[in-house]
Amino acid sequence: MTKRAQQYLLVTLFIVVISWVVLAILSSLGIVKYGDIIFWILYLTGGFSPLFSALITNMRDKKLGEFSKLIFKCKVKFKWYIFILIIPLISYILPWLFNTASGIETDTLLRVPIYEMIFICIQMIVGGGLEEVGWRGVLLPEFQKTMSSLKSTLAVGLIWSIWHLPLWFIEGTSQHNFNFIIFALSTIVLSFLFTVLYNSTKSIFMCIMMHSLMNTYLSSFNSFYTSEVVELIIKGILFISIFVIYEVVERKKKETPKHI
Repeated sequence: MTKRAQQYLLVTLFIVVISWVVLAILSSLGIVKYGDIIFWILYLTGGFSPLFSALITNMRDKKLGEFSKLIFKCKVKFKWYIFILIIPLISYILPWLFNTASGIETDTLLRVPIYEMIFICIQMIVGGGLEEVGWRGVLLPEFQKTMSSLKSTLAVGLIWSIWHLPLWFIEGTSQHNFNFIIFALSTIVLSFLFTVLYNSTKSIFMCIMMHSLMNTYLSSFNSFYTSEVVELIIKGILFISIFVIYEVVERKKKETPKHI
């Protein structure tokens, strides 16, 4: 692990301890309740810890200007905009598509009007998307300096899932009653898709947008999966397959001799 990755993780851990861990303790003691001002201050501070840590790490290394360009890098090939829109969408609506094609009567796909999804997406940039400034902006490229993309993806996914763990001990959060093991495995599986996107575009902006879109789809679509396990398996097959195909194609490109 590089020194830069160590610095990033230590700062992130410190911020999480003084925010989410403290909030979990105060919440369990009944001192702070969901909706209190102090609740939101501590909750948001923890949520922004990957962002804060990434900025602090780059300020220490005097690379903030260069790093900022990656955060706002939106000039990428158009196919990657299609990628972040379509691939996550397919992963959410696949059962609905199957039921519709089979003539099985199902509920409506959307549970909110389409126009409302725009506002949800903007909200999700703050409520999730900005995490990518740290996870894919700093940690993934640093890990890939000393590890393969596969090992780096697994490591980032594991750390990303564990980072969420304090939320399971805070009353009122959406994670409070969710199965952590399923969540952790889903996060690791999702990391394969983010690795493909970041390695292809070197754009933190695109990772922010894909994270925001995924949260938007989650909030906007009815789920037609028969269970969380089935959803995990299907998404796992889809995302890991995309990662494997990408790695094979990239390896062949490197092995193909360039004509002079």
